[in-house]
Amino acid sequence: MCDARIKAILFDVGGVLSRDMIDTKLRDLARKYRVEEERLLGPGLQLRVKADLGQMSDGDYWRQVLDQVGVSATVGDLEIGTYLTLVPGTLELARRLKNRGHRVGILSNDSREMAAARREKLGFDALFEPVFISGELGMAKPKPGIYNYAVEWLQVRPGEVLFIDNRQVNVDGARALGLQAVHFENAAQLEGELRRRGLL
Repeated sequence: MCDARIKAILFDVGGVLSRDMIDTKLRDLARKYRVEEERLLGPGLQLRVKADLGQMSDGDYWRQVLDQVGVSATVGDLEIGTYLTLVPGTLELARRLKNRGHRVGILSNDSREMAAARREKLGFDALFEPVFISGELGMAKPKPGIYNYAVEWLQVRPGEVLFIDNRQVNVDGARALGLQAVHFENAAQLEGELRRRGLL
């Protein structure tokens, strides 16, 4: 039976629609410069907050991460295009939802530059509307502001939004405000959740 309450389905991007660069690019940089992954991952996660809030450009983010281990970033170290790859199966699920008449959008913590690059290369704008990006709004998950902003913009009740994210803290943040939420593991698991709710 379809959950008639759901009027909008919002997808996270990194780790749900597109592979997360924290899991890929930072590890590649650690290998390139022969440093322990944790020496980059620690500062990488801390500095990402500023980039995700629009307080730091994406280029400055990668420069400062490498600066933490005494490395001056090259032009190649700032390149992100090769890392813009899809998580298998999730985009197709979003397309199927839209084809069934559901409103599908994005609610993601991203820098302005990374979000724009993903949208252009992966064709998100042809499918998702609206798109809420933390770096453009100056607020990020799991703080309440960005969820409340999305709900108000959509002109729906919190319980009429289904939010999908791979980070439990973000799922918990959504649920605390009354949104329905799914903790994403992979496309097959998400498909099962959507079928259980009657959305597919």
